[in-house]
Amino acid sequence: MRFVDFLIPETLDEARAALEALGDRGYAFAGGTAFQYVSDRPGATAVDITRLGLRGIDQTDGGFRVGATTTLTDLVRYQADGWVLDRVATRIPTHQVRNVSTVGGNISRLFPWSDLPLALLVLEGGVVISDGEEQTHAALEFFTAQPLNRFGHGDLVTAVTLPAVSPPLGFGFKKENITNAAFALMTGAAAITLDGERLAKVRLAANGALAVPQRLTAVEDALEGRAADPSLFAGAVEDGIGGLDWRGREGMSDEFARHLGGVILCDVLEQALQAAKGEAE
Repeated sequence: MRFVDFLIPETLDEARAALEALGDRGYAFAGGTAFQYVSDRPGATAVDITRLGLRGIDQTDGGFRVGATTTLTDLVRYQADGWVLDRVATRIPTHQVRNVSTVGGNISRLFPWSDLPLALLVLEGGVVISDGEEQTHAALEFFTAQPLNRFGHGDLVTAVTLPAVSPPLGFGFKKENITNAAFALMTGAAAITLDGERLAKVRLAANGALAVPQRLTAVEDALEGRAADPSLFAGAVEDGIGGLDWRGREGMSDEFARHLGGVILCDVLEQALQAAKGEAE
C-alpha cells in the first residue's frame, strides 16, 4: 500500500471524522506491519490512531480489556493472574514486529498469521467497535468473515475483551512454523472448562491453513459432556475437521495441512485440559 497523505488526529472523534470523510481512501494506521500485503488504491490516506489513548491493558470484573493500539510486546510483558495473551503474542515473530504490531491490527484484517483471533474465539472474548458509541461484538460473530467488510466508514476497533483464565477453565495454544520468523503453517487454540471429571465446555479454533480463523464446533459438540479423557480427543478431532477447506501453504499439500491441523488441535486440547486441572503446563 502506498499513501499520498498522512493524518495524525489527537482524539477518537477526529479520527472517526477523518475516516468517514475519506471513505474508501482512508486507512486506520498504527503499526503498519501488514500494509505491504494490501493492494494499492489511488489517493490512499493513512490516519494515524496511535495518539487516541487506545493503548493499555486494564483488569475488569473477571477479565481484561485491551486497547486496540496496545502492542504485541505489551502483551508479552504484561503479567496478571489469569492472563494468557502473552503466550500467544510471544509466538508472533519477530521481536521487531512485536514492538510495533498492535492488537487492533492483528484482528481487523485477517491473515494466516493472525493469532489473537484464536484466543478470542476459544475464550469467547469480544471486540469493541466505536461507530460514535462503543458496541461489543462476540468474537464468534466478528471472525466469520473478513472484519473490514463489516466496518462502516469511520468505524474503529477500540479494544478487545477476554476473561481471566484459571481452573476449572484451562487454555492451550500451539503454533507451527518453518523457522522462528516465518508465518504460521498451522495454529490451534483450545479452552476447556471442567465439571469434576467431565468436559463441561470445550472451545477449539484453528488458523493458518484455513481461509479465516474458525471455531471448530463439530469437535466441541463431540467432546462436551464426556469424560475428561485425552484418549477421546483424536477421534473427535479426526471426525470433526475432515470437511473443512484446508489449504496447504509453504510446500504443504492440502491433505498434509489437514493432518497437521489434527495433530496440533489434539495437542492444544491436552494443554487446555492439563491447565483446567491446575497442573503445570
